[in-house]
Amino acid sequence: MADTFAPPFNPNMNPVPRNANLVRPPPPDHPYFAPQRPEASWERLQEPSSRVKVTNTAENGQMHVVVDRFLVGHELRPGESREIEMINDEIARFQEMRRPGRYYPASDPQKPAREKPLHPIKIEGVGSMIEEAAERYDERQRALAAERQAMREQAMAVPKGKSR
Repeated sequence: MADTFAPPFNPNMNPVPRNANLVRPPPPDHPYFAPQRPEASWERLQEPSSRVKVTNTAENGQMHVVVDRFLVGHELRPGESREIEMINDEIARFQEMRRPGRYYPASDPQKPAREKPLHPIKIEGVGSMIEEAAERYDERQRALAAERQAMREQAMAVPKGKSR
């Protein structure tokens, strides 16, 4: 019978894990496969989405990472554009941050409020989604409040016939 002794795993000596069958192989069509990357949930994939052109308009050399519908990050260098599919609520968030006329809260009533700069990520290819996103957010907040109220009432309910 052959000896089945295996030396203890040392990552410095052997960077490949002992159970190599646990490592997922990269899909053939994905050039940057990351096995530790989170996968999009079914709920996220069911959210309304749109294919848009995303542009980084930063002038200071700042790179930005924009996450698409499938939770894949896309790194955009200044001046770079890319067409990706994004969830409509995330599109609305970027559109809101690029809206002119946003101000920082005034800390001193004697001084005028300072206007916020436009966000460097510009979304093109769709109309404004800010109102739709606000309505969906309000609906979610009402549903959460109703759920919390029902849980409170259930916790406070005393069974009939028991006074204590």
